[in-house]
Amino acid sequence: MNPELMTVPEVAAYLRTKERTVYDWLQRGVIPAFKVGNTWRFRRSEIDRWLESERSGPSQYAVPKYGDPLVPPSPVQLTKRQQRERAKQAYQATVGACVEEIEGALELGTTDVLIVEPFIERYGEKAARDAFKDLVKRKKIKLEKHKGADEVFREILRRR
Repeated sequence: MNPELMTVPEVAAYLRTKERTVYDWLQRGVIPAFKVGNTWRFRRSEIDRWLESERSGPSQYAVPKYGDPLVPPSPVQLTKRQQRERAKQAYQATVGACVEEIEGALELGTTDVLIVEPFIERYGEKAARDAFKDLVKRKKIKLEKHKGADEVFREILRRR
């Protein structure tokens, strides 16, 4: 038996939710999973990554930004140039984290389409847009508008 693979009841117990909730998430394509015959299976590592991507607040992997109140002040006063360089590095780290999250979600293979809005909310408009540009340039995704069932157009990222 592979402890890395879990069934619907095991995932429900792991997440401390009802099995019906897990099935609802499966139907909406929210949770990473795959089918073996007629049975859903989940990789524990993918569930853990999914949980991390759904959390609110700073990620445990987030790179602290210069000036962030959680980062202790530097004992040495930085020059304006050093401050700009740190801000640039923090911004590049944010763009990189967004790119990694998108690529990770697409590598899971559970979907070929991602909605743009969560990435903009999580990483900010400019950083998310720069991440999208990078992935489009590298021919990993296409940025499209899609009309949903609610008749509202949304931007989506589609795997290429």
